[in-house]
Amino acid sequence: VKDLPEVFYLLGVSRARSGKHNEAITALRKAVELAPDNAGYLKELGSLLSSAARYEEAVAPYRKAAELDPKDFESKVGLGLVLFESGKYDEGLRFLMEADRMKPGNEIVNMFLSVARARQQNVPQLEQMKDYAEKNPNDLQVKMSIVQLLGYSRRIDEAEPFIE
Repeated sequence: VKDLPEVFYLLGVSRARSGKHNEAITALRKAVELAPDNAGYLKELGSLLSSAARYEEAVAPYRKAAELDPKDFESKVGLGLVLFESGKYDEGLRFLMEADRMKPGNEIVNMFLSVARARQQNVPQLEQMKDYAEKNPNDLQVKMSIVQLLGYSRRIDEAEPFIE
């Protein structure tokens, strides 16, 4: 019975590789339930949830994996990514910068840092952009930018007035 969490973990990995992501997530959730302090299981669950664009759900397993193994580079990167994809730019940047200190110059981390910083800077300008779009209804570029920023900040429900 002590090997049961490993069985669910391997089932989850197998299902993920065969493209059955929902089954994989279910199996990995069971592995985590049975072995809640296994950073590897948590990281794999976070990764699968992130791959399925279920960023908010991926935060908890990645966060716990990073707490259990604070020196794990992939957990820091994964947590930073899902936080900024969830619209939590400041916290996401913090973890991405930690990962950058662990492996300076890593191209993937640098790319994520660049995207997170750009979003962090642009999202606060949404209200100004909305005002501009209202006064300039033919400016499709600003409308596209607004919709994109609303999507990034997980506020897509506000985008309808700018979609034509």
